[in-house]
Amino acid sequence: MPLVDDVTADLARAALDIAQLRAETASRNVANADVAGYRPEQVDFASVLARLRADLADPEALAQTVAGLRQDGVPVTLKLADSVLGASVNLDDEMVEITVAGAQYQTLADALSRHFGLMRLAVQGRS
Repeated sequence: MPLVDDVTADLARAALDIAQLRAETASRNVANADVAGYRPEQVDFASVLARLRADLADPEALAQTVAGLRQDGVPVTLKLADSVLGASVNLDDEMVEITVAGAQYQTLADALSRHFGLMRLAVQGRS
């Protein structure tokens, strides 16, 4: 059975991938805002979140799900806006999405850095 730290680090890596994909999708929407007929994309992680929530009660199942995310990547569904006609990019919403995704990415990266820094100190025997 994987160590809890392995699961934590793998979940953090998956969250980094999700934040990156959210920012990339919003960036594509901004870049194509003036393209006639462009339908904004939305990222859907509902299936991943539902599976992780279902596995929270069983550490072994959670470890297997996280291992699958590590091997196969985070399964994502890109959805186009519901309306074919009249769908437009809301630049304010997309800029908020980019900012939020960037902040989440930075926060996760900082947390992982601290986590591995503490592990390094523990291995080296320093305080």
